[in-house]
Amino acid sequence: MKSFIVSICILSLIGKITYFAGSLLSPFMIPLISHNDGARKSSRRIFIFLFVSTLILSGTSFIILGLFGNYSATLLFGSKALNVLNYLPLFMLTIVIFTITRPIISYYLAKQNYIFSVAGFSSFILQVVLISLFHKDLDQFIFMMFLVSAASLGLVLVLHLFRSHVKIALSNLNDLYSLFSNS
Repeated sequence: MKSFIVSICILSLIGKITYFAGSLLSPFMIPLISHNDGARKSSRRIFIFLFVSTLILSGTSFIILGLFGNYSATLLFGSKALNVLNYLPLFMLTIVIFTITRPIISYYLAKQNYIFSVAGFSSFILQVVLISLFHKDLDQFIFMMFLVSAASLGLVLVLHLFRSHVKIALSNLNDLYSLFSNS
């Protein structure tokens, strides 16, 4: 039991390293986007810069800690990391996917488009449900995390690609709600 807890702690620490590396620039997303939108300037270049920077930082961490984890994890944590080496590639990919989804959600949050935040929160609820149902071992736990992170990124990308249609649909739903609430 003790080695299982140590394994989870090591995975958690390595995941936090990747998440924090990829999230270094995320505090700048909302203020910079809001500033440009307030000045009626395009915020697309800032978003692309921050997103690509997040992708590079997360990707670099994935390569170092995920793909070459047998070297880097053992260098950082010694022989205690040997138990988690098999889990590192998928777990690190999961953390990278989660990390690169956040700037997209933050970008649309700054633009006051809340459907992306709802999608992110929904994926959190889905993850809690799936992990509570499927937690037989660490493999299953990590795989559920991966599935939810990939689904969340997929949903956010679909919403991004069809944002004009989603905006029209939400406006129509709002009009319908207003019609029934006033009668």
